[in-house]
Amino acid sequence: MKLHLTNCPEFLLFWFATARIDAVMMPTNLLSTPDELSYPVHQSESVPSVTQPGLLPAVQAIRGRCSNLRQIILTGSEPAPEWTRLDSPFIEGQPDELAETTLDPLDETAFELISGDRGGHGDWAWS
Repeated sequence: MKLHLTNCPEFLLFWFATARIDAVMMPTNLLSTPDELSYPVHQSESVPSVTQPGLLPAVQAIRGRCSNLRQIILTGSEPAPEWTRLDSPFIEGQPDELAETTLDPLDETAFELISGDRGGHGDWAWS
């Protein structure tokens, strides 16, 4: 799951949600141009992207170049523009109290970083 978000509560919500379902979260640089943004999205094979209304144009610009990017989840906006879903259905209706979860110091989560230049060359890092 690609997160193209500023520092906001939704960033943490979606990061931990991806960990909960054993998926990989990949943050992207908010200053990336659409050309620069398409490289990590294409290479990571991200299917959903979570973004904010002010960052939506960059994500929409790469949708045609990244065939794997099939869903855009938009935070804090009503109504949803074409080709997007709102984050509110993911959040609304959740219980006020979280179920008890057992944590272990050896629990794992994945965080993927891809940096690439405009020539399409890049480095990968998993944490």
